[in-house]
Amino acid sequence: MKRVLSLSFASAAMTAVVAAGCSSSTGSGSTGGGTTADTATATDSTVADTGAGGVGAGDTTAAKTDGTTTAADTGAKVPCGGTCKADETCDAATDKCVAKPKIGCDPACKAGEYCDIATKKCMAQTCKFPEKWGPDVQKVSMLKLPPGSEGCDLDGDGKVNNALSTALVAFLGQANGPLEKSVKDGTIVLAMETAGFKSDGTEFGMNMLIGDVDESNKTCDLVSATANCKYTVSPNSYDPKATTPACPAVISFPNIKVKDGKLTGGGAKQIFQFTLPISTFALTLKITQAQLKGDVTGTTTWDSSKSGLICGALAKKDIEEAIAALPDEQLQALGGKSTVVGLIGSLLKTDIDADGDGVKESASVAIQWESVKGSITGITPPKK
Repeated sequence: MKRVLSLSFASAAMTAVVAAGCSSSTGSGSTGGGTTADTATATDSTVADTGAGGVGAGDTTAAKTDGTTTAADTGAKVPCGGTCKADETCDAATDKCVAKPKIGCDPACKAGEYCDIATKKCMAQTCKFPEKWGPDVQKVSMLKLPPGSEGCDLDGDGKVNNALSTALVAFLGQANGPLEKSVKDGTIVLAMETAGFKSDGTEFGMNMLIGDVDESNKTCDLVSATANCKYTVSPNSYDPKATTPACPAVISFPNIKVKDGKLTGGGAKQIFQFTLPISTFALTLKITQAQLKGDVTGTTTWDSSKSGLICGALAKKDIEEAIAALPDEQLQALGGKSTVVGLIGSLLKTDIDADGDGVKESASVAIQWESVKGSITGITPPKK
């Protein structure tokens, strides 16, 4: 049975990739930004941009061939002349300001309703959110991208698969600093909840819930193994479209096992979906063949976790589809959609045949995690 794991976290990894790809010069007058480089040939034919009397990107005037001066060519054209309003975006095809596409439901849905993304309409919610949670709650206390030598054996050849970290080897420090900070300060709250914890190898289900720090303990040490901090759960952790009496968790591993302190779960049909904020946009990516493993302390209760890994395969076509779904203006500063697709595609090596057609179309991914005990007090209230 397919399950979707939706994990929202901030990372500088892809930002570093894009920055590295955009830093190459395009000529002796390059500014190094990729999108604003001053090439050897001026776009204004009246400007002498080569030879004696030519100007660099920092000059304010340039010599015309007739001896007069005009403004220097300072780089790429500003979309729509930078005149679009806050509720507008620049249409790349016409270079004109147009209304931004509607995202979600406007006005916002009322209590007891949910926003249907496909129709952008508020629909009546028939299922109910839970009012109590399992006694064993683990709050993720560390997330980072491990070295390429660490990961899972996804293809059964006895070797570790982790193409993402291998591609980002020079940028792991830049990626992991903001990621670990977000976990420590409560920007990212990911809780693993179960009512059926067993340590004898018996299979049990586990929900993974996104949430917030409970207002009653805002100063609690969120990564302490002994603080047992309190958290609330975001309504987005549950599927409001369900027709069952209780809204099921969107994030669910139905086949977790703990034996001799070793936790395992997931498999070939598990899907792991996460939203990765990158510079000016947020990219939602889907990882298939998701696996979860780690070292667990506790026999009758789940006390903590160490050396955890979430692994899977990321198809290049899914990356491209995710990028294509973004509004154009969010990628303009990075050179446009085609530039971003090209950079990510050239750096990520495909090493996994996730769909079984004999072609390796996906790149392997590994995310390291640890967890500490916590408790859930309720659903996160709406922001005032």
